Amino acid sequence: MSKGPWWVRVIGVTGVSGAIALYLIHFLTTSVTASIERHDQTTAERLRELITISRQICVNGAVSEVERGGCFR
Repeated sequence: MSKGPWWVRVIGVTGVSGAIALYLIHFLTTSVTASIERHDQTTAERLRELITISRQICVNGAVSEVERGGCFR
């Protein structure tokens, strides 16, 4: 096989339709992975907010110091 750009060799080995399929797989997995990471960050932020609110509700409803201590376990 002649020396040339890597993408020309890929097309030579896999064919045009195979190269297109490989590109689409690469593109989709990259974009899906990035989307999942953004979703994980957003979910973690919202979860921290909900935990903080739940603790505030617990502290406000606690009658004794012992009950208030149980809010932060």
